[in-house]
Amino acid sequence: MSFNVSFSHENRLFDRRNPALRLAPRLGMQSAVPSPTPTPAQESPSSPKEFASSSGVANSLLRHKVDPEYPWEARERHITGDVLLWIVIDKSGNVASIRVEKGRPILVDAAVEAVKQWKYRPFVLHGEPVEVTRQLR
Repeated sequence: MSFNVSFSHENRLFDRRNPALRLAPRLGMQSAVPSPTPTPAQESPSSPKEFASSSGVANSLLRHKVDPEYPWEARERHITGDVLLWIVIDKSGNVASIRVEKGRPILVDAAVEAVKQWKYRPFVLHGEPVEVTRQLR
């Protein structure tokens, strides 16, 4: 089981599963889905800032990595697959939270237990440590 970082970007302007919305751009019509309008963020000085990190930067700041232990039951039953996780790295470089995006439950537990132990050097932006969001596969 390996962890490589990957980022995905989705175009949410037109829902490709809805035939009426799929034809809208070709017919010169507006989408039924409203386009997002930017609103000014109202930040308080105490609200944390969170940034996404590129894989190269995040990998260079990884100090301690624990590989997941392949579960015995999964090995016996020849269960393989990817586990997709979103993690938040706090200002100290610790994994603050983990959200499971997808994966077989038997493999998810091992992946989460391993990633909980990862340690990073703090991510610094303009001289200040920041929280970082990262996707792991």
